[in-house]
Amino acid sequence: MCNIINLAQARADRSNLKIQIIRSGNNAGSSCPFLATATDGHEYWCKAINNPQGREVPVNEVAAAIVGDRIQSPIPRWAILDVPDDLRGRYFEEGDYALTGEPVFGSQVIHTSDVYSLDDKDVLAHIADDSNYNRIPKLYAHWLLCNAEDIQVMYDYGNDHSIISVDHGFWFGSHARAWEFGSHTQPAGRPSLPAIQKEIPRDQWDLAIKSLEALDDTLFDDFKKTIPESWNVKKDILKEIASYVLERKDYTIEQLQERQRRTQRR
Repeated sequence: MCNIINLAQARADRSNLKIQIIRSGNNAGSSCPFLATATDGHEYWCKAINNPQGREVPVNEVAAAIVGDRIQSPIPRWAILDVPDDLRGRYFEEGDYALTGEPVFGSQVIHTSDVYSLDDKDVLAHIADDSNYNRIPKLYAHWLLCNAEDIQVMYDYGNDHSIISVDHGFWFGSHARAWEFGSHTQPAGRPSLPAIQKEIPRDQWDLAIKSLEALDDTLFDDFKKTIPESWNVKKDILKEIASYVLERKDYTIEQLQERQRRTQRR
């Protein structure tokens, strides 16, 4: 399921959630997310602050999710999940780490989809399905704002191939090292985005550009109150991530306008 547009309701829906049952680990990637059922009855792919790929991974997931919610980018529903006492110390052989008492980031599982890694050599599929042309401009805005690396999407075949962006742990220039960011004037700050070979209505690009109005100085406050204090993330880092996103708004608008010219349909 994709993110909820009503941000206040979204926060209420994911408050006070806990892991109830751990289902499995995951051998697919070195970040080793584990599958768990939460107290809301939904399954989540979870990333702990002490995951073997680095503490920046769950921090970036939360920051990217907050930005995505604000601009209504197509991302899964997500939550910060508490770890109950009886699951603390649970060991994951895949990543050689154990759960501590700190909360984890959880991305709600979409069972009817496969994951596709994309870059500038790829072409987006299913643009006309399930009104994806409404979602794609905001998805591009999300990628551009956050300097997305290791871009991955799902096409939910249980929902007419609705497109969803997943796995945002390497965003904000964190693929090689944590939070290198990268200026949009340099190659490291310009994400490699898949091509669009179908027409997209002009007004959908306008809506994506307008969605950036939801990004302002309160972004840092949102980061600060959402990321668990027990993760011990310095406020300066959160402020730097928020400033980085805001500084990329003009660049993002320029890039969206360029794609609007290429793909517009009246």
